[in-house]
Amino acid sequence: GVVSVAPDAGRAKYALKFADTIGADFAIMHKTRPAHDEVSMVEVTGDVRGKVAVVGDDVTTTGGTQIAGAKVLREHGARLLEKNVRTFLQARGKINRGIRETILKQPEMFLAYNNGICGTAAKIEVWQTDHLGHYDLDGYRYRATLMSDARGKYFFDSVIPGHYPDRVCQHIHYLVSANGHKPITTQLYFATDLVFEGDPDRNYNRDPVLLSGELVRPVVLRGDPKNVFADVNFELVMERL
Repeated sequence: GVVSVAPDAGRAKYALKFADTIGADFAIMHKTRPAHDEVSMVEVTGDVRGKVAVVGDDVTTTGGTQIAGAKVLREHGARLLEKNVRTFLQARGKINRGIRETILKQPEMFLAYNNGICGTAAKIEVWQTDHLGHYDLDGYRYRATLMSDARGKYFFDSVIPGHYPDRVCQHIHYLVSANGHKPITTQLYFATDLVFEGDPDRNYNRDPVLLSGELVRPVVLRGDPKNVFADVNFELVMERL
């Protein structure tokens, strides 16, 4: 579950409003300031144990509230995941509605930053042929929908797709979407493809659909001759709306 936590009494009404908006529980931390730039959290009122704690604040200078708050929440058994500024507390606008849906349905996929810029995990749809160049048109083999993790990383296992008459090169299709970003439709190609004759930088245009050699990625082989694995790194950069 999710719990909306106020870092102090001054933020309580905002945290309570946010809790009501997403149907979460509510808790409040009590802090003291031994000095102007020092914060000491002394107690938490409310049940946070085993929950994702969403803490909203307006500004940060030294980060003392965040550090002290994280420590006391962990001591109370919360799975602290999120710390953000006031703009996040209002579920208005397309981006914030998407954030609300992410927290409700996939809280482990949510990440936000103290300057109010919010990011959620990207949804990555991939599809390809089998090793013989055949698409599964009746089922869902060699098709998948993935979610990147909180660091933006993703991973999947598959076979290297085969060639087929309508296309020159081996490739995997990608459709990537994320809240607040323009979607990406692209394809991954393999530097080991025989079509490139060992020089994809020069020969990538042998496939008329392939407009940039940057989409042809190096392939690192590992394992033994009877059990070979191919590792490929394909990074995707999304543009903000």
